[in-house]
Amino acid sequence: MQSCEFVCTINVKDSTVNFRFMSDGIHHIAPHWKQNVDMDFESNMCEPLSELVRPEFRKDMMRTFKVPYIVEKLNGHSPFITTFDLTPAENLVFRKQVQYFWIDERKEEILCIQTDITVACEKQKHNERLLREVSTDPLTSLPNRRGIRTMLDTLAGRCDDFHEPFCVAMCDIDFFKKVNDTYGHDGGDMVLTTVSSLIQDFMKDKGSVGRMGGEEFLVAFNNCELPEAVKQLELLRQAIEDLDTPYRGQTIKVTMTFGAVDYRPSEGVHDAITRADERLCFGKNNGRNRVVGGDA
Repeated sequence: MQSCEFVCTINVKDSTVNFRFMSDGIHHIAPHWKQNVDMDFESNMCEPLSELVRPEFRKDMMRTFKVPYIVEKLNGHSPFITTFDLTPAENLVFRKQVQYFWIDERKEEILCIQTDITVACEKQKHNERLLREVSTDPLTSLPNRRGIRTMLDTLAGRCDDFHEPFCVAMCDIDFFKKVNDTYGHDGGDMVLTTVSSLIQDFMKDKGSVGRMGGEEFLVAFNNCELPEAVKQLELLRQAIEDLDTPYRGQTIKVTMTFGAVDYRPSEGVHDAITRADERLCFGKNNGRNRVVGGDA
């Protein structure tokens, strides 16, 4: 019980609390919370805690400490678990978790356990940050191959479970090596960032985009049939052709080729990407700056 701060029981009829366990830290900062002594749950225990909560969150926090509210939640779902932050000083935040359980059949007494979960939350945030870092392309801030796979697996799951169609397109900037040779890698990076920004803006409310690597991207259209995806990609192709990338007093112009397919639940995500890449290669070998969908 190292992270457990206290365990108490709450009498539903008179809203009194009786402590069964109290950590040394809690006993030190709240000596009036003596073990085995009944006191009013809300006024003697919860209201002093509320003074350590940021004012904008205080009302919501206090609502969760009302015994009728706790009883209502427990009757709907037991246990009832809530979390809140205590801010005893600026830039100092402790996250607490409180669990409530019925402990008698007549529902007259509630077991309350408060735990400090600050370390666990910080560890979770750290892990989430690491996951974002390994799933994000550092140049464009788009999902990388790992992030793309997670994105497509989610869409495939929705297609399998709810029959929501989606389409995948592989996209490649035409003659990108020439851009690097002419303007240097800084110029190439500028093109990559401007193109990726345009695609990301275009795909808002339509789906997602990620960078596969180099000058190659992947876009996925949510809840979309292939003819509509091809239509949208043609608009995107034209927007990229019209795009100006300013670089050291010059303007860099590029075009892009697209290969699009619809996802087939029987084949899986990897095969869909392979088919889209085949359409892309066909487009690259047959004039570039075009959208190839369906059978090439």
